[in-house]
Formats: sequence, structure tokens, C-alpha cells
Amino acid sequence: MTYKERKVLVYDAELKKIKEFPMPNEMREGWGLKHFKDEKDSYYFYASDGTNQIFVIDPINWQVISINHV
Repeated sequence: MTYKERKVLVYDAELKKIKEFPMPNEMREGWGLKHFKDEKDSYYFYASDGTNQIFVIDPINWQVISINHV
């Protein structure tokens, strides 16, 4: 996830870029990203854009599932 270019870049284990797509419209900038697995073994990302919002993102289509305010 880039800071100001609003892109999500995906690399493989050898650091070869395999995908690039736009950041979700809901996010202003790319600041922080953390993956997690829920109790149903589903994987998601938490993402921050430097505001008081934490975005929950689906890793398959990179769509925002929910927005949490902190």
C-alpha cells in the first residue's frame, strides 16, 4: 500500500510484483496495514490512512468491509 500514490502493490516471496490495483476510495492515504484471521479462519486486513478510522479490508478484492472509529 503506497502512501500518496493510492496504489496497492502485491509481491510474491521473491519480491516480484504480481498485482497492482487502486486503493479503496474510502481511504485518503496508505499508512499502515496488518493482516489478521478471525474465529472462522477468514483472513482480512486492518488498514490505516492516518485518520481516526481503521478500515477492515477483504484481501481478495481489496474492498472495505467496515470502518471502525478509534
